[in-house]
Amino acid sequence: MIDQKTITGNLYAFYKAIVGRENYIFEDSSGLEAVFLPDKAWPAYILGNVSPSNPELEKIILKMKLGDLPQFWIRQMDKTDDFDQLAIKSGIRPINKWLGMSLNIDVPFDIDSPSGDLIFERIDSPDKMDSWVQRVNSELMTSRKITTEVFVELLGRREFDFFQLKLGNKVVSTLLMFYQKDVAGIYLVSTEKEFRGRGYGKFITSKAIDYSIKKAYSNFVLHSTGLGEKIYSRLGFKHVCEYGIYWLVGKL
Repeated sequence: MIDQKTITGNLYAFYKAIVGRENYIFEDSSGLEAVFLPDKAWPAYILGNVSPSNPELEKIILKMKLGDLPQFWIRQMDKTDDFDQLAIKSGIRPINKWLGMSLNIDVPFDIDSPSGDLIFERIDSPDKMDSWVQRVNSELMTSRKITTEVFVELLGRREFDFFQLKLGNKVVSTLLMFYQKDVAGIYLVSTEKEFRGRGYGKFITSKAIDYSIKKAYSNFVLHSTGLGEKIYSRLGFKHVCEYGIYWLVGKL
């Protein structure tokens, strides 16, 4: 059984692995952590929960306003607390929600390609990484873009695998797999807008899982928007928990 603690652990470990230990900036007694690069490019998040009654909340938000902490906060959602109300009063608001989903599988999907000329490949060079990052930025990022260097540095590390789908020389879908302990986390799944609705997202996810099963992984987790939930449910993923993404109003 993959629980919320397992999903959250993979999510937080993913961001910390990207920024590197030397840039792992903030940790305090409230149980919060923060990760961000020196130039405050992506990823830049506060990670973790605090009790809504915790007096540290105002201090944390003040640090956000001063720029000493990231302006985005990823928090496990708890329907029993009133964090959203307190957050709004303090100047931060919810801007998105992710669904924490899980799958246990040890037999490859072997799903047929939705297009005969579609190529699934693993990224193994900086040249390929450049086009991969361009696709991710185009489909998933708004004001904060990912620099290619962030991921080039991760090529060859055993915790990461990068995959893409191509039509000719055009990258149409992306996916990143992050391995932590015995869990494989699926991140940065994107498909170019004009190619959506053709089964590409389902296909690249299934192929990446097949690849990871061969590496002896059977526990998979991901964080989906509401739009992606149907795609992952068709592959057998179950809805386990929810996360809120909060933003300090007026700060970018």
